[in-house]
Amino acid sequence: MEDKKDKIPVGYVWVPYTIKTVSTSINGETVWYANKWKNLLLKIKHFFIKPKYLKNAHIYKNKPVNPSLYREIKIDGDK
Repeated sequence: MEDKKDKIPVGYVWVPYTIKTVSTSINGETVWYANKWKNLLLKIKHFFIKPKYLKNAHIYKNKPVNPSLYREIKIDGDK
């Protein structure tokens, strides 16, 4: 009696797979859709009604950065 392992071909089948992003949001506000008509309507809406994350952008524009909170990171190829 022959072994079943010899009859069954074993290997990988490579299938093309692409990831499609339906929408993108920043701080809970949708800023981009994959559907071009929804995206166009969203751009028109943002022209008249500014999203919350854009309304507060001026607060962070000239805010100084405290260098004591950051440090240098050494990236070594051996580790």
